[in-house]
Amino acid sequence: MPPALGRSDRRRCLRAAVGLVGLVGLATAACSTGPSASDKRAEVKKKFIRQADARCEVLSQRLDALEPLAREDQAAAATEALPDFEAMLAYLHGLPPPPGDIELPAILVGYDELLADLRGVVAAKAIDDQVVIQQKFDSLEARAKRLRRVTFAYGFKVCGQL
Repeated sequence: MPPALGRSDRRRCLRAAVGLVGLVGLATAACSTGPSASDKRAEVKKKFIRQADARCEVLSQRLDALEPLAREDQAAAATEALPDFEAMLAYLHGLPPPPGDIELPAILVGYDELLADLRGVVAAKAIDDQVVIQQKFDSLEARAKRLRRVTFAYGFKVCGQL
């Protein structure tokens, strides 16, 4: 049997235990302070989305302004919207992507494909080929519908409505 501890020995043990608990608490607090790597990635992604949505808002307003023309002549409206769409897409491509983001490249490819269809409409309008214009619009609408689902799932609000 171990020898009995005197009063001062018990105090030293108690202080040591309290000190140890305090150190563990400090270590735990030090390890848990500050955002985690996933929190930082999420914040960078939110910032990216805010910047992209702000630029997409400019295009959205332009498209709204072209709505009366689009009701009369969709190809003419597409011709008017093309430079704005190109500028929006160039801006999105120029934004630094969130680190480790594997979804964004596919979204940008989807927008590139929409741009190709839009350019096809404009080219067909130039030669007044109604069949090609309709084919390109059909393709554009189908792509846009798929892209909306992906962009909303990613977190875009305005860019997901284009």
